[in-house]
Amino acid sequence: MSKLVGKYLIILSLVYAGASAAEDEPNIGYCSNCSSAGFAWAAEQAAPPTGGMHPVYVIDTIFGEVRYFNVSVWWDCGGNELQSVDDGVQSLDEGGMDSSTLSSCTQKEAIQGVGDALIISEMMNAHFAVIDFLEKFRIDSGELPNSGDSAIDMVGPNEAGLARMNLQNAVANHLQSFWGTLIFSMADTATRIANRFIGNSNYVSPASLVTVTFPDGTSIKLDVVRISSFIDGTVTVLVEVLTETLQLPDGRAVPQLEDQFPGFNYAGDENIVESIIELAHRFGIPVTGAGGPRIACVRVDGGAIICHRLT
Repeated sequence: MSKLVGKYLIILSLVYAGASAAEDEPNIGYCSNCSSAGFAWAAEQAAPPTGGMHPVYVIDTIFGEVRYFNVSVWWDCGGNELQSVDDGVQSLDEGGMDSSTLSSCTQKEAIQGVGDALIISEMMNAHFAVIDFLEKFRIDSGELPNSGDSAIDMVGPNEAGLARMNLQNAVANHLQSFWGTLIFSMADTATRIANRFIGNSNYVSPASLVTVTFPDGTSIKLDVVRISSFIDGTVTVLVEVLTETLQLPDGRAVPQLEDQFPGFNYAGDENIVESIIELAHRFGIPVTGAGGPRIACVRVDGGAIICHRLT
């Protein structure tokens, strides 16, 4: 606190409610594969924007290491004196600065200390619960009720829309149930912390994807649009099927639109051939041929598209 001296370095002690509140709901910062400097920086970013001394715990989201810091917050506005403080809102003199300028002169310093061992332990437990949850983002469709036999069922119009909705609901319910299992035996504080982690983009980013693999070897990804956590330990998961991520077992894509069929061909699993035929029919494309493990699609005279099933 030696820095907090002088006419223009003013400490405000407004919102920190005491040790017991901090123990229940600690200030938490995040970093990944953190250096010592990275830990300190994350602590400063996580400190509330009110003057004084704030306790902050920082967790490495990759390795689960937790460090504790005391973070001092004050203002050095280059000679502009703060006139008054009202519930954390700073007012300056007539020649002063607006709130954005004031924000730019906020000063913070993080000093590593010894935190509460129980909070550190519970943060680590919460971290590993989230890691277990994220590993569940690869799902075999056999774990999902009524999910269908092929990812190809998710593409196209008509009944494919219902198939996508069913898969989205099944994946969301599966993840929500798994999360409940993970936190069932955790302490209340650890559960609250875990919910903060699971709803935080430092762990589950908007770009997180769930991969579902089907019995025929096809796969498709779902975007994790949002994970909302609640004080009772439950979560709701919103996912969306990304049809463009559909892959055949060999990694190739299948047509997503009618005009993508010309030039497409597949030889292999007859079940996949049947699914491709159903996909063509959803787009109104005729399929000829008596049967076989091959299918090829072309554009014929007049611009019409037709697929041939070959032996």
